Amino acid sequence: MRLALPRSSSLWIALVPSLLALACGGTDDTAADESGAGAGDAGGAPSLPDPNEKLTALPDIDPSQGFQVDEGQFTLQPGDDVTYCMRIPLPVSAGEDMGLVGWDWDLPEYTHHFFMAYSEAPFDSEVPTPCDGKDAIVFNDLRGIDSLASLVATDGTSPLGEGKLIFGAGVGIGRYMGNEQYGRRLGSKGHLIISHHALNTSDSPQDMGGRFNMYVRPMKEIAFETNLLNCLSLDVTMGPREEREVTTTCTMPHDLDMVLLASHGHNHMVKFEERIFDGEKTLPEVIYTSDVWDSPKLQFLEKPLRLKKGQGLTFTCYYKNESDDPVLFSTNEDGEMCATMNAYAMPNPNQPTPTLGTIIQKNDPPTCLTLDENNQVVTAPNCDLQNTTDLAVPIPFF
Repeated sequence: MRLALPRSSSLWIALVPSLLALACGGTDDTAADESGAGAGDAGGAPSLPDPNEKLTALPDIDPSQGFQVDEGQFTLQPGDDVTYCMRIPLPVSAGEDMGLVGWDWDLPEYTHHFFMAYSEAPFDSEVPTPCDGKDAIVFNDLRGIDSLASLVATDGTSPLGEGKLIFGAGVGIGRYMGNEQYGRRLGSKGHLIISHHALNTSDSPQDMGGRFNMYVRPMKEIAFETNLLNCLSLDVTMGPREEREVTTTCTMPHDLDMVLLASHGHNHMVKFEERIFDGEKTLPEVIYTSDVWDSPKLQFLEKPLRLKKGQGLTFTCYYKNESDDPVLFSTNEDGEMCATMNAYAMPNPNQPTPTLGTIIQKNDPPTCLTLDENNQVVTAPNCDLQNTTDLAVPIPFF
């Protein structure tokens, strides 16, 4: 069944003009002290919201702290399984790059998963625009696609979005908050990409639409730039009525500090666990666990987890297929995924943080996917993208 946007759909973004006030704060490039005070504190910026506040509605955001994004409205017919993909212009703060330090979300039921990415692909619109320029709705069955390259146009854009993943969010209302020391760079020349996978399992039409508060600081006031590490296993297959565990170890191509732990799976996943791999063996202690597949825990580490080159994370997905159909690796209704989705920074303040792309595991040495200078999807040997970051644009996790 083809799904079209209703004519009354509102597609808009609430941009806060007084973000310009952020540029007036002082600059302090020193690292965090033992109290956890951030570099942004020196500029007199308002303190971040309470990370433990229980939200019952998306709050208004203080204009000096960031901006709010409304993805617009779309309607799901019964049985629809789609991705809603929109490009959203970023507010510009005196031409400065901003660092994302936290976010709130409000996402409706029938959200399967949601990702927000940042892209510097060509985009000159001042209003939200479908990712392919025509229709925000992309049907979500990728099983017939032989190569991810077929999803990428010659200008580097994709109907499913592209660029650098900056966060994921779950069903309902929630908050993730780090501190002023760690921020994900949002360049003043880029834009946001909404990738909202929705699945209507009801017997009636469902109106959908998400809103987000994005808390930012001027990037010059942030000591540690963060990037996301997406590591996933393709070894996700289950027979009818089968229970199964899938375990994968993801090793680091260089020393780094892990500052956020999170997971990703679909509706067959009943538990996710993560442990440290010390370079030779996986340690028994569980450092992260989540048993909610559609709104996994986002765990900020006040004391970053230092991983040396060759060390890493071992993660296990526990599945239960209660249907009479097999389950394969995919994004659609009968598909599954198993992934660790973490944020990392380099060990030293103001040290550039190289991108790692998306690490794929399939009973072989890991492979990283990225885009080359011709905007074609390629693999990077040994996941070492440090020498190609001028050309590499990591593919978002979808």
